Amino acid sequence: GKYLLSCSLVWNETAMENQKALLLDIYKNGARAKTSLIQSNGAGKQQGQNITVVLDANGSTDYFEVFVYHECTANQALFGTSDGFHTHFSGAWAAP
Repeated sequence: GKYLLSCSLVWNETAMENQKALLLDIYKNGARAKTSLIQSNGAGKQQGQNITVVLDANGSTDYFEVFVYHECTANQALFGTSDGFHTHFSGAWAAP
């Protein structure tokens, strides 16, 4: 069937350089299926990013993963809370 997948995150780092690539990827079975690419807006600023896609899956052996990547020279952090408000990944069966 078809599955609706959604991922949102907030980059939360004061040392982020300006105009660096920030990637958010959804993978299906180990291969990239959808990418969100934005540029960083500089130090001291939280920045949101999201991605939503509908993908086919067999419902038993197919699997999905989320990966993030940045081009900044220093380590970066994602902002998250226990309620999943700022950073989350979800999926739902959309249709047969």
